[in-house]
Amino acid sequence: MPIKTYEVELTDGRVFEVDVEEAEPSAPDFRTQNEPPRPSLLQEAGACLTGSDNRPSVLGFAKNVGKSALQFGKDVATMATPSGPKAIAEGIVSMAQQPGLTAKLIAEAIKKRYGSYDALLKTAYEDPVGLSSDLSLTLKGAALTAKAARMPKAVAQIGRLAEGLNPAAVPSKIGEAAGKGAYRAAINPSRRIKRGFPGALEEGYAQNVLPTEGGLARAERQLEQSAANTGRLLQQADAAGAPRVAASQITPAFTEPLEKARLRMKVGVPDERPGLKARRRQIRQEMQFGQKLTAANKIKQEAQTLADSAFRAQERGALIKDLDALADQRVAQAYRQAIEANAASVGIGGIAESNRKTQSLIGLAQALEDATQQPSRLTHLMSTLGGVGGGLAGGPGVGATSYVVGRLATAKPVMAATGLAVGKTAKVARHAQILRALAVLGASMNREGAAEQQQTQQ
Repeated sequence: MPIKTYEVELTDGRVFEVDVEEAEPSAPDFRTQNEPPRPSLLQEAGACLTGSDNRPSVLGFAKNVGKSALQFGKDVATMATPSGPKAIAEGIVSMAQQPGLTAKLIAEAIKKRYGSYDALLKTAYEDPVGLSSDLSLTLKGAALTAKAARMPKAVAQIGRLAEGLNPAAVPSKIGEAAGKGAYRAAINPSRRIKRGFPGALEEGYAQNVLPTEGGLARAERQLEQSAANTGRLLQQADAAGAPRVAASQITPAFTEPLEKARLRMKVGVPDERPGLKARRRQIRQEMQFGQKLTAANKIKQEAQTLADSAFRAQERGALIKDLDALADQRVAQAYRQAIEANAASVGIGGIAESNRKTQSLIGLAQALEDATQQPSRLTHLMSTLGGVGGGLAGGPGVGATSYVVGRLATAKPVMAATGLAVGKTAKVARHAQILRALAVLGASMNREGAAEQQQTQQ
């Protein structure tokens, strides 16, 4: 603060100097005179939420998400029309024929959307779904680069991130799950098939097999082809000197049945162990010199047929010797494992995959046999509800119509075909972002071409 000196004269004539600190004069508050009062904190929060003052807001962003998703769908639908494949092909050819223009348009599009920090924020606010799609495509390209560089961990991590950013990923997964669920409900395999042949329905879904007589015949043909392929591979393995299947690889299959027999004897059930042990001794005697892989495969098939026949009969209510059936099942599994291991020891691969496919097709064929002889598990429930609901709403005529519609909708072939159509379409839709990119780029090329043509005419 400034110091000012004052002279003070007394009545007797003496003069003194006095130093006094003085405050600086304050500037006039022009803001309070010329500016309106500032909004309160509550008013500021409201403006951020609603965008009432034309600033970016939460509500505005939420609206933009909807608009962006709608535009994404329109771009995809443009290329997914019946003429879509032709348009895509023509677009790719056009881009390949004009590499300079294509590169220019891509560079301009990237610069416009992401060329600066402000542009990036603007795009994120106004077109969040498009931004997510662009990032996903970019990361997929990075994943391909990492794969070429042999970086598996980076490929997996980048791939997961790209899938998470793909706007079509979640709807696609939901649609695919719904399609597979409808296909399962149509065929409705028994618990035995689910446990014994875990890949049966997956194989049918992958091969587009319907629960009809034709679908069953198709599954049986594929089963024969798969079994024949296994046989050819086993002949190659025997010719290459594969070790024979030894008794020591098979007899451990009796461990579980013998243990179950021992436990049952404790609760008063007659001892079945002597019969199981006799079977084990017989296998040792028959396999003193081992079995070639082709012969072992036939024994495996016979053991599996015995087990399947017994368990299917049990499923229909028949009384069976379940420990013998269990022993047959475990013996078949032991033969399968031994055959695959011995063939692999001489470099013959593919037998494990061929066996897996054969097992899946066996389960699929059995499931289709059951499915073509009984209605869908949803048929009775839905048709009954449809008939009752229709009868209450509009009388007997409407009820009868509802019943017929319900029966058709829940018929196994219709349900399975619908499930396949929904699931496979949803799986393809996961790559809809590529269609969007082509649509956007195609529109840009059309505009650029029209502009150049107009300049030429002028």
